[in-house]
Amino acid sequence: MRKSFWRWLGGWVIKINSNYSDNGSQALKALLLDAIYFRDMVVQIIELPEKGMIINGLMSELTMFVIESYDTLIKINPDFKRSFETQNIEHLRNMRHRAKLLEYVKDINDGLLDLDSININQIDRFQSHHKGQLYKLKKLIQPDLGLTKYKGHFITTTHSTIFDLGSEVILEKESLFSFGETVGDYLQTIIGIFKVDETCIEKKYICRKEDYQMLDIKSKNLFNRSKFENDNKKFASALILILVRLNYTKTITSEFLPQHSDTLIRVKFLNTYHALKSLNKIQSIVMKGTPSDNERMFFKETLGKVEAKWLIKQSSLRNLYVHYLLDKKQLKRLPSKFTREEAIQVLSEGLSSQDIDKKLDVLLENITSMIEGFFKLTERTFWINRIET
Repeated sequence: MRKSFWRWLGGWVIKINSNYSDNGSQALKALLLDAIYFRDMVVQIIELPEKGMIINGLMSELTMFVIESYDTLIKINPDFKRSFETQNIEHLRNMRHRAKLLEYVKDINDGLLDLDSININQIDRFQSHHKGQLYKLKKLIQPDLGLTKYKGHFITTTHSTIFDLGSEVILEKESLFSFGETVGDYLQTIIGIFKVDETCIEKKYICRKEDYQMLDIKSKNLFNRSKFENDNKKFASALILILVRLNYTKTITSEFLPQHSDTLIRVKFLNTYHALKSLNKIQSIVMKGTPSDNERMFFKETLGKVEAKWLIKQSSLRNLYVHYLLDKKQLKRLPSKFTREEAIQVLSEGLSSQDIDKKLDVLLENITSMIEGFFKLTERTFWINRIET
C-alpha cells in the first residue's frame, strides 16, 4: 500500500510521511473514495434538468469534505499543499462549519439569531420593492420562503441554502459558480494526483419530474405551525433546518450513492450526529422552562431512542469520520497494523459499519418523521404561495 502512494507530479515526488504510514494509508483510502463518489455524484446532478432544485443541498457535504480532506493531506505530507496553490480553498472554510448545524456556534442563541437574520433579510428582499396604495396588501400575501419537495418531503429551503453558504455570501449565480468551480477543481486535482480514473457509482440515478415540487410560502406561517409554545417558537426555524438536512441525506444522497458504501455511511453518520447534538441543545433550553406535553413528547421520541443515546456519545468515531486521520489517543486503542474497518469497530464499541448503517437508518426515519409531525407537514398541507390552515 505504501508504495502505491508514490506519484510524480510536476517533476517532483509525493511521499507519505513515515510517521503516518499506517494511519495515513487508511485515511488516504477513505478520502480518495469520498472524492470519487462526490465527483460522480456532482457530475450526475449537474446533468439533470432539476439540478437547480437539488444541488444546493449538497453544499454542506462538499465544503466539509474539501476542507477536511485538504487538511488531512497536508498533515500526511506538507508537500501536497503545492498541488492546490492556485485554488481558492480557504474561502470555503467558514462554510464548512455550517455542516455542524447549530453546533458551529458556542451559544445556540447566536445560531438562532443567525437564522433569524436570514429570515429578516429574505422578507426584506421579497417585499422591499412593493409600493403604491396596495403595498400593505402585497406585503401581506407576498411569500418569502422557497421550499423544495422531493417525493413529498422537504429537502431544501432558501434559508438552508443561505445558511450553508454563510449569510455574508450573496445568493447569486456568480457566488454559486465560484463555489462550484473551487469544489470541482479540488476534486479533479485529488483524482489527478493519484491517477484515479475509475467511476465508483455503478447505478444511474433515475429522474422523474413528478417527484419534485417547488413552493413559495410565508416563513412566518410555516414556523407558527410548530407545536412549540409561544416562548419557544424561535426554535422552529432550527427544526426546519435540521429536517431538510436529514431529508436530503435520506432521500437524495442515499439515491445517488451506493447503499452501504463507506461514503454514504459517513455522510449519514455526520448529519445525524450533528442533528442530535443540535436537538439536544434546544431541548436543554426548552426543558429549563415549562415545557408542554407536545414538547416533552417530541424530545423524548427524538432523543430518547436507544440508537440516539448511542450516537450522541460517539464523539471519537465522529472525529474519525470528519478528520480521516486518527489522533494519538485513538491510535493507542488500536494494534500497530489496522484497517479503517477495524478502527471503526474499536471506536464504536464493537459495531461493524453495517451495524452502524442500520442504526443510522432508524434514526433518520425517526427524527424526520417526528419533525414532520411536529409541524403537521402532510402531503396536502402545502399549496402554491400559501399554507392550509
